[in-house]
Amino acid sequence: RDSSKLKDGSLVAYVVFPADFSAQAQQGTIAPEVHLEGSQPGTAGPVLQALQQALATIAAQRSGASVKVEPKVIYLYGGRDLDRLDYFGAAFIGLIVFFLVFVITTVAFLNERSQGTLERLMASPLRRGEIVIGYMLGFTVLALIQAAEVLTFCLVVLKIHNQGNVLLIFGVEALMAITAVNLGIFLSMFARTEFQAVQFIPLVVVPQFILSGILFPVSTEPKPLQVISDVLPLTYAVSGLRDIMIKGADLTWTSVQIDSGVVAGFCVVLIVAGIATLRRRIA
Repeated sequence: RDSSKLKDGSLVAYVVFPADFSAQAQQGTIAPEVHLEGSQPGTAGPVLQALQQALATIAAQRSGASVKVEPKVIYLYGGRDLDRLDYFGAAFIGLIVFFLVFVITTVAFLNERSQGTLERLMASPLRRGEIVIGYMLGFTVLALIQAAEVLTFCLVVLKIHNQGNVLLIFGVEALMAITAVNLGIFLSMFARTEFQAVQFIPLVVVPQFILSGILFPVSTEPKPLQVISDVLPLTYAVSGLRDIMIKGADLTWTSVQIDSGVVAGFCVVLIVAGIATLRRRIA
């Protein structure tokens, strides 16, 4: 009955059989306890269906009669009251913030280049790093406003289930927004027109939507795709947001610390990449 393997993600579910299992089978009804981890959407149904089929088959072979399986389901996280919006809501908060901020930053920074504003700044005494960080701070203000609006809409209007601290959710959102800002600045260096900039959207957003664990757990992906998932910032943002909103995690959780730290690391790497790219393309 130890739930530690559910908490660390080693197991999706485990079954506790009653002491009078054989007697229950003879009476035609089996009622085992099924303990589900419950934080991932779409896992409860297949587990319960497979359990019912397996137990009914085994019991029927032993007793020679049809047996009804009525499992008692115990959720570690979530529960029957949560719908798909509650499970997917945490992940989509990160995705929407990332998408909006990335698109706006990419197009806006490209306009700064095409209108000559960036070239005039390059002719000033400002260092290239100072220019990139200055743009980042300016875009970040708007990004944080968007993040706050998305979070408010999800929690107040859509009433998505939340077990965690709202400020901590916003903190992970903020890290994801800053990452999107710096990614937009970096990639906009390689575009000459808005049409070229827009072409980066499916290349950046679609893989993260598919592989970051929004639709299905990363652990169920083929190994090569898991490697790609591990280098996508949205993977860690989705994991952190789900831990906070569904599991009620806080900063004392190692998983939240790791996810937040990795997303912050992406921010630093992208800032450095943006500075280096600006130096190469405008001299």
